[in-house]
Amino acid sequence: MIKKNVYILFPVGYHGNYIKWSIEASDLDARKVTQKNPINYDNTVQFGGVGTSHLHTRIPTHQSFGRHQIWQILNRPDHPKIYIINSMACGRGDSEILSRIMTDILFQDREGIIISLHDNDDRDIQSYGIINSITKWPTYIDSVFESTALHISELKPLAREFLSRGFRAINSAKDREFRNFLIEHEKIASSQGILNIDVLNYHINSSEKWYQARNRAQPHEVNELTYIPRITNLSERILQINCKDIPHEKYIDIFQHIMEKFQISDNWDMNPLKSLHDEYISAQKNLQWFESLEAWQRSGKIDDYLRSHSVIESEIIKRILTAMGISFYTEEERQRWIMFYHDVSDPSWPKAPDSEMGIYNLPQNIQREILDVFQYKLKNQNPLRFGSQLLEWKNMSLDEINDYFLNYYE
Repeated sequence: MIKKNVYILFPVGYHGNYIKWSIEASDLDARKVTQKNPINYDNTVQFGGVGTSHLHTRIPTHQSFGRHQIWQILNRPDHPKIYIINSMACGRGDSEILSRIMTDILFQDREGIIISLHDNDDRDIQSYGIINSITKWPTYIDSVFESTALHISELKPLAREFLSRGFRAINSAKDREFRNFLIEHEKIASSQGILNIDVLNYHINSSEKWYQARNRAQPHEVNELTYIPRITNLSERILQINCKDIPHEKYIDIFQHIMEKFQISDNWDMNPLKSLHDEYISAQKNLQWFESLEAWQRSGKIDDYLRSHSVIESEIIKRILTAMGISFYTEEERQRWIMFYHDVSDPSWPKAPDSEMGIYNLPQNIQREILDVFQYKLKNQNPLRFGSQLLEWKNMSLDEINDYFLNYYE
């Protein structure tokens, strides 16, 4: 029997559902109602892309911590469960966000175990997670466009534009507009690094101080009967795992360590996991990312995998543009540029470009006035040293951009 709640915290694409299945398939009681083989081998709206473990029904589903709390209040579960929580809905998850979620869990569950999945703060693993999130679980992007993006001012009009043309992420493999969107707006994708324990301790200490102050003044209301006053032995409650280690042979040992150390179940064995794990690894087609990326970095050659999906292309193009000195802009940086342009322009000037990169499409005399007379400081210093064609990257294929890049480094 499963004896404790387990909270698996991870962004989309980090293999968290497979850990949930592993626990429920290993517990001898939960196994009776657990899908024997959860691996999905088709691209479907309901179960996602090839390689998900979503044939195993997830109740509750992978959702934000706020929605998780709503689900708990509404459904009032009376036995321990394995929860999968989306710890980062959009953008790069930091220790501040993760620590707040963990602190809330620790102070509302006296025995609950937290497993946090991360990308080891490694850019290539971060890209792997992003690729997974879109190719294996396209529902994520659709839900972001329909909800989350509407709360991010810089993404709101773009999300509406995609929705108006009937965009669905499951059909986005060859969608160049979507590729370009992912390159310019990294905030739309989610990722998570290693937790900074000092940040977590700060939030835990803050909650403990609140309890102490209220317990001192109102002990009849705030006491140990209905509150958790302090958190000790974090190592006995929290485990961090590199998401790349899950579709790997080492996961068998990691999982055994989880079950033995945290005593999640009182009656379990690993036979279902051991018999399925090689098949699960083989189903993870995006593990090819690491091999193809290394080959490109070594030889400059684009293979079929790298050109197989818009999100994969976007991860290569971002590396090329970064190497050539081009970065993109936050909403604050865009507004700073537009306000500056409006302040210095006269009625004869064209409409303000959306970002300062558009300065290179303005007439030469206006460029000189902005840079020389008004001394505007560009974020991207002279990207035209690579030629004006680079500014047309949005209309170029991955192979064309790559060839252009390689020619400048011969």
